[in-house]
Order: sequence, then C-alpha cells, then structure tokens
Amino acid sequence: MNDAAGTDPAPPAVPPLPLGGAVEEVRDDVLGNHLLDARGLQWLHGVNGDPYARALCGQDDDPYPLYERVREHGPVHRSLTGSLVVAGRSAAERVLGDGAVFARPGRGGPVPEPQVLPFLARDPLAGPEPGAAEEEAEGPAGSGGAAARAAREAVLERVAALRGRGGPVRLDVMADAVWPAAVAAAAARCGVPAGGLGAFAAACRALSGLPDYPLSAQRPQQVRALAAALEELDGVPGARPAEAARAAVAAHLAGNTVLALLGGPGAWKRVHGEPGLAAAAVGEALRLDPPVQMAARVARAGTEVGGAEVPAGAHVVVLVGAAGRDPGAYHAPGAFDPDRSDGGAGAAGRVVPPAVRGDAEAAVAALAEALPGLAPAGPVLYRRRRPVSRGPLALPASA
Repeated sequence: MNDAAGTDPAPPAVPPLPLGGAVEEVRDDVLGNHLLDARGLQWLHGVNGDPYARALCGQDDDPYPLYERVREHGPVHRSLTGSLVVAGRSAAERVLGDGAVFARPGRGGPVPEPQVLPFLARDPLAGPEPGAAEEEAEGPAGSGGAAARAAREAVLERVAALRGRGGPVRLDVMADAVWPAAVAAAAARCGVPAGGLGAFAAACRALSGLPDYPLSAQRPQQVRALAAALEELDGVPGARPAEAARAAVAAHLAGNTVLALLGGPGAWKRVHGEPGLAAAAVGEALRLDPPVQMAARVARAGTEVGGAEVPAGAHVVVLVGAAGRDPGAYHAPGAFDPDRSDGGAGAAGRVVPPAVRGDAEAAVAALAEALPGLAPAGPVLYRRRRPVSRGPLALPASA
C-alpha cells in the first residue's frame, strides 16, 4: 500500500481564515491579502510542476490535459497544496459514495487540516439544507414534474421571442435558453412567486461561482458578492440557497451538452428527431465534461483508497472531470458518445443531483425541438478562476 502523504508535504504558509467564519467580519485588507497570498501559492505550486495546483488557478479553457498529468501520479496522491487528490474513477466513487468515512467540510462536519482559503458562514453546498427535499421525480432523472415543465416552457418562450424579431435566429445559448430554463426550474421547486422571479434569477447568476471559492482563490470582490447574494436571497419568498446555487449547475450541464452535440456530425438533428435521446446526451456530457469538476471531502477516520493510505483529517479533493475520463474505466474516454454502454456518468452522477440533471434534459430537448438547425456561430467563452464550475460563459449559435 502506497503512502499518499508523499515525502514533501507543503506547509500551510498562508494563515487560514476561520472555517465557517463570516466574510463580513473580515476587513477588506485582511481578506484581500489572504486571497492574494493564496493565489500566489497556487500559482507557484503550479509553475513548479503540480498540475492540480495549476488547475486550481483556473486559467485554462481546457483543463483535461492537466488532469492527465495528475493521473500520472496514480489514482491518489498528495499535492503540494496539502490536499490528497483523487483522479481514478474507482477511487473517486469510493470517496464520494462513502459518507460515513468522507464528509463534506463544514456545517457540523469535521474540520480539515488548515486550508488557505476562506469559507463563508453560510455555505449552502457544505451539507444538506434543512427542508430542501428534492421534488419527487415523475420519470428517470427527474424528467417529469413542474420543474421540468417550467424549464421547457422557458426555452420555448425565449425562442418564440427571438423568432418574433424576424430573420435568422441568433442567440447565446447560455443567456437566451439554458440559464432561463435552469432558473425557471429552480424557482418552480422553491415556489418563488412571480414578483420574486427577477431577484431570484439575479441571485442564481450571482451564486454561479459558489462551488469555486473554497478551493480556488477568487478576487475579494467576488467573495463579497457571494455573501451579498446569499443575504439578498433571504428577501425572496420561498427561495432556498441550495436551489439557487444548483441552477448554475443545471445551466452549465445543459450548455456543455449543447456544445458537445453541436460538435458531433448530425447529433443535434438526431436529438430533434428523437427527443428521448436528450437524456442520454446529458448523461454522456455529465461524464465527459461535468459542470462540477472537483468535490472536496474530509476523512473522518484513517482508511485506504486506490491503494493509498488516507489519514484521518485529510482534505481529499476528487477530480470529477478526471474520473469521467479514466481510460481504465471507459473506452475512448475523450469522445462524446450518447450511445455509450460502458460506465455511465460515474463520479459526476454522485455530485450532480438527479433533479438538476432533469432540468438540463428538459432544456436540451426543448431547444432541439424548437431549433433543429442550430449551429455554432462564434467562439465559446469560459470564465477564468472557475476550476470547479465548468460551463460556457457564452455559446453563440444561429438557426
């Protein structure tokens, strides 16, 4: 059994802010210096050959070559950042599936070894949210129900409005279709009244970077904006922070699926002709290009994963995007194949809730139904410093 601790663990060179401490309680200069130091350390480790640290910097539109370099270190290894990094599918599913041993950091869970980044006092992704039960699915992956209907109607209404302008339909798939669909679905699950939809939509967009800040050093104003969005959400009747945050996951998953389908010859028209294929396409995109690329856990007790020892209290980061392209688990892992029979979504299926997947399926199916001739119409843009949240910032298309 290998020792995942390695021989050169990196010391915690940046004093951590209190885990669970409120960002509002920290002065701007303290927060700014802390994040600047953390960013510098991540960049330095990346330059010195740590591909996981380089990935945390979020400067690459395509992170998958970095994941392949991580894989060269084995299914589990200790990064210079101090975290244990998991890249293999089997090890990833063990960590994500064993809640008795591996817990989410924060919200009553175990406290990991000091990390260099701050945690908001109210992190809705840190654990289950009381009273936030998912709407019961009426079909596979939550494909039925009011949320899916709301997502579908949002897409069809937006496309109808675009057609009403006359001439060819030109749109940004993200802003004009999948984001409205994801927000409508989340609002339906929460029961947000019509008068609160605008504020709820703004909060959903503002919280799109929420999964990134615990791992990747964000700009101080972005961390402040996350805290402000959570506060503003309190004023929206029925709104639940977890649902608002998950709207971004649904939008990114739908956007990644559309992008993959448009890149395959005839794939988009095939979904138009067979709407049921939208579910398979979303499932394959979830494996190939998941909207949540990394998931952090803390070991409650010492254990063994992937042939490596994991000590109690270790901060473990699963590279969900790497696990989905594990060549030991998938045939041609870098290819988009909705008809794939090996493996399914794998680790990504353990971090993306079924209802979110259902929202994406409804959005993709509705868009393919309404615009069978959809084609790329410009460069796809991604945000920087978003190594955990993966989805296009802009996806221009025409029909």
